[in-house]
Amino acid sequence: MIEEFLRAGAHYLTNAEWGCDDGVHTAWIIVEADNDDEAKLLVPPSIRNTALLCKLNKFTPDNIRELHSPTAE
Repeated sequence: MIEEFLRAGAHYLTNAEWGCDDGVHTAWIIVEADNDDEAKLLVPPSIRNTALLCKLNKFTPDNIRELHSPTAE
C-alpha cells in the first residue's frame, strides 16, 4: 500500500500515519471534511474505493455520564 501513496504523490505520503513499525501495515489519515465524499478525495485514487472512512469524535465526562445514565436510551 505504501507504494500506492508514493505513486499518488508525496503529499499523500507525508499526511499519512503508519503502523508498520508495530506490524500493522495500515495507513491512517485524519482530515476535516464536510462529508464522506469530500474525505475520500483526500485518499490516493488507486485505493479510494477500498478506504474505510470513520467519523471521529471526542467525549467529555458529561457526555459519558449522559450516555450511561439510566434515562439514556
